[in-house]
Amino acid sequence: MGTITVTFAFYSAAAGGTSLWSETQVFTIADGLFNTHLGNTNPIAPSTVATDELWLGLTVGSDTYMTRRQWMVSTVSAHVA
Repeated sequence: MGTITVTFAFYSAAAGGTSLWSETQVFTIADGLFNTHLGNTNPIAPSTVATDELWLGLTVGSDTYMTRRQWMVSTVSAHVA
């Protein structure tokens, strides 16, 4: 068991650009797993996620930004519904 710092960020494109929102959280890892609720540290404004495309990027620990963002389609639709 240990702790890890993860920075989450939303973008409007699969690559490049500036983040629309971000927050950093520290997790206790158990059996290689953790869970979170995005927006706990820095609330997410509905206007931030009300976009045609929303991509989630991650930075884990002191590593460089992880490439290949995750497309957030159905989650965003449910959030603004």
